[in-house]
Amino acid sequence: MVGTFGGLDHERSFRNSSDLPVVRTGAYPAFVIVLGIDPGTASTGYGVIRFDGREARALAQGTVRTGPRETPELRLATIQRAIELLIAAHAPVAVVFESLYIGASPRTIMSVCQARGAALAVCGTHGIACTEYAPAQVKTAVCGFGGAGKDQVMRMVRQLLSLSEPPESDHAADALALALCHAWSARAEERFARARAVR
Repeated sequence: MVGTFGGLDHERSFRNSSDLPVVRTGAYPAFVIVLGIDPGTASTGYGVIRFDGREARALAQGTVRTGPRETPELRLATIQRAIELLIAAHAPVAVVFESLYIGASPRTIMSVCQARGAALAVCGTHGIACTEYAPAQVKTAVCGFGGAGKDQVMRMVRQLLSLSEPPESDHAADALALALCHAWSARAEERFARARAVR
């Protein structure tokens, strides 16, 4: 697994149970933590952001990679364990996925569904609410255009989160974009709810 935990100033890779990140203790102050996941058996991107209602800051981002020669159960176990560690380190209040694209090839759909299922099971175990957004919805939120390409998403995510370097991979950029989309959507829903309550 390649990525960062607890900040963006260092990277570490781990595949064994002894290579654990430092786990955060105590509650976060008055802001929410959102975990975005771009699932796939070979590569699962993740992005964790902190959102205070106005500004978003990246806490972690990276890619969980598994080898093609590994058995399916071991690949999914690696993804599951990575999500467990992210949840332990950051305590997200929400986890966000991209809606399935049915037009993709059967092999791609199977890869995404398996990885997605492994991640969803972890979230269910911890009682964390999961949400999904269509790809065009995420791209519109982040880039202002539902047909934006991966390079555009990468650039906008870097700019919006003030990252010193581009996200670790396309998958990580997509995961951060998902987290941003949800944070902004949740903010809008709260604002609309307050407006309705005043009427």
